[in-house]
Amino acid sequence: MAMVCVNPVCGYTARSGPVRDMSVQFCPDCGKRMESAAASSYQLPVAAAKGQRFLAYMIDALIGMVLFFIITPMSFIPVIGFILAFVIPLFWLFRDIKGASPGKAAMGLQVVSRSGEPSTQQQRIMRNLPFGFGFLPYVIPFLGTAAAAPVAGLVWLAECIAVLATGERLGDKLAGTVVVKK
Repeated sequence: MAMVCVNPVCGYTARSGPVRDMSVQFCPDCGKRMESAAASSYQLPVAAAKGQRFLAYMIDALIGMVLFFIITPMSFIPVIGFILAFVIPLFWLFRDIKGASPGKAAMGLQVVSRSGEPSTQQQRIMRNLPFGFGFLPYVIPFLGTAAAAPVAGLVWLAECIAVLATGERLGDKLAGTVVVKK
């Protein structure tokens, strides 16, 4: 076993290789906690470029907008709005369930664990929780329809700022995942 820096932006492990001293807990370059990995089988994940991630997200957002514009007029009927409040969040929660959303698949990207191993279904759902929460106001009759778009917009803005600042979405940090090239 060896210790590796899983921060895709840092690149310490790519330059120096895995650290065999298991007492090293933090990366000497970026200061993030290092994780253990099998030294012989470890392959550093190559983080996807921000532009590729943006284009993949825009493809997914287009699908989400189509759902949104189909569902919004029907959501003024309280019972239907309550039921439909779960359709859009389900799309956002489960869009990566097979390792890549439609947008990521089109761009040749996939979601993996920070250690470079395949991500679990739980991680892929967890990383999309922020997007799912953005549409939960639909549960509130009438007012929820008006509140869903601004709440979802704030979630989207926070995720964009996180990607631009650190190269990772808040959902990636929450789930311990990274988006890489296939």
